[in-house]
Amino acid sequence: NDLSGFLVNDTVLFTAAIDKNEAQEAMERLTRDGHTVAFIQDMESLKEDGVMGLVEKYVGGFGLSSEQGKDLADYFSKWEILRQCCGQQMSARWRNDMLPEKFKRKGLSHHPTCPRYDIDEVEKKFMQTNLFSVIEQYPNMHPMNRPSLNDDDLNGTYCSSYNHLVRTEGLSIWGTPGGRPVRSNLDHAIKHQFLLGTEHLEPEGVALLQNNTYRNVWRYPEEEKKAWLETVKEARDKEYEDAAGAQMQESKRRRRRRRHKQENASSNEERNNDDDSSSDMFDENEGIEESVSVVEISDKATKHTEFSVKRDFDHSHAIFLISFGKEAAESTLVERCVLSLRRRGAFKGYIVVLTDASLDRYQNEWESKVIVMNPLPEHFLAEDGTQIRYSKSNASLKYKRFKTFILDYFNLDDRLDAVETIYYLDIDIMAANGLGRMFEELESKYGVLKPHEKRNDFLSRMYFFTPLSKEWPLQGGTFILERSTSRHCLELWRNEIDDFANTERGRDQDALAKVYNRIEFEEETQCELVRMENENYIALPTPRTFDSIDSLNYPTLIHISNSVFAKRIDEQKQSNLINDVLQLTKEEQESGKYGKAIVRVGDR
Repeated sequence: NDLSGFLVNDTVLFTAAIDKNEAQEAMERLTRDGHTVAFIQDMESLKEDGVMGLVEKYVGGFGLSSEQGKDLADYFSKWEILRQCCGQQMSARWRNDMLPEKFKRKGLSHHPTCPRYDIDEVEKKFMQTNLFSVIEQYPNMHPMNRPSLNDDDLNGTYCSSYNHLVRTEGLSIWGTPGGRPVRSNLDHAIKHQFLLGTEHLEPEGVALLQNNTYRNVWRYPEEEKKAWLETVKEARDKEYEDAAGAQMQESKRRRRRRRHKQENASSNEERNNDDDSSSDMFDENEGIEESVSVVEISDKATKHTEFSVKRDFDHSHAIFLISFGKEAAESTLVERCVLSLRRRGAFKGYIVVLTDASLDRYQNEWESKVIVMNPLPEHFLAEDGTQIRYSKSNASLKYKRFKTFILDYFNLDDRLDAVETIYYLDIDIMAANGLGRMFEELESKYGVLKPHEKRNDFLSRMYFFTPLSKEWPLQGGTFILERSTSRHCLELWRNEIDDFANTERGRDQDALAKVYNRIEFEEETQCELVRMENENYIALPTPRTFDSIDSLNYPTLIHISNSVFAKRIDEQKQSNLINDVLQLTKEEQESGKYGKAIVRVGDR
């Protein structure tokens, strides 16, 4: 490779090849076509030279300093591990090692290195490299900071969360348990339109492709998919579609030949300790029928169907946690909760932690999408600005009262402007399953407002699960807020809390029950407190019911009340559950940071 092309030309070409022969053929072909080829990286040379050999080429080609070379080596050495041991295009051998027995491929050797790594630790250290931080400054380059372009953004626990799905659900490279999903001709035709892009497409067709993906359209009901496809095809120039389709078929054939050549090379490769993720590569275009007829697919489709897009919860939703008092600050309940939300819950959106502890307490604990805030001084005061005095028996109201100020804290940080739906969770809750399905099902069933949606009744609403005790109508440890409507209900709750503060008794759920009863007796007509069935969305285990938690079908949330039930449930049983739910590594278990069943002051 002639690396002088790095610096002497304004526009140069970078590409890749399977081996040295293919690299030479590509160089000659591209040069004949008038391109200046700066660098062709072939897998054969990469296996021979390793990461440091690649870095040396980049340093020489770009004229980098020794410090910049160290940054490259630091970045690539960690990325190489993630590429093999994490994500959609991980090593085929490592995926096979993790798959449940019924999905394993016979005759595939074990991966020699992946089992040794604490993959979350590698992910975190990768995110701490200088080059990762530089790339993060350029949004269009963010995909480069992932194990593959098909993966989501890293968050410190992405890899262990993905690997957990491989181990428990048999997640394949195609995102389904066990193997490649079988797609219909209709689905292939839909994907074909996305591959063609918006070229030679009328505005009504462009509108259906923009801000959408073929995977989203695949989720539509069958009739809507047919209508979508007919509308796009009618808006597309037919000659362009035929010509582009033929070109894509030729590209597909070339990819098949390369893949076949690569697989043959891999089978003869003696140095099989290096990255074998290429054996997992697949051609998503394979199987697309060039001549799929929309008329054959359906003669019932209509152009005027409205299409829904799968909701992006990571941008529209956020989670709010409150950690007040010495006991909470000296425990790791917050760390445990956040880890579960990221790892098991697979939630990548913003998490806000409101704490009266010093901000140093949580400094460098999480990535930037966990926002730590201190309470505003005025929120400790009554509405008239006077000091609120609590008795010993209702002292918890001082901190519980901050639940009613959640919307105020979301207005303090511009990063939260896009958030429309907020889930409050007590910090002794753990996510034991993916949150996305719970969001989708609860909000559909109970009519939670979608982003930018409005109601005609103008009611303020909040949504609560059902408590174990019949003493209260609502369970206050978890609830849903609509950013656009919930403020009035929160203010009613705060007023009742303040009334209880003047007595010798009272809990925040008592105050919530008073609001609920006022609504029931029609004394309050502008607020609605919606009670949701717990189903398998949340478990509230007691000493009597703890053993009934099904590890093969965990609820989405598990709330072992640290102040009530945790002290009465066998500590070893709790620790075993916590270790399993949090997917703790051996090192994490031995540290005791997350695995303490009952968290007391000084346990840290």
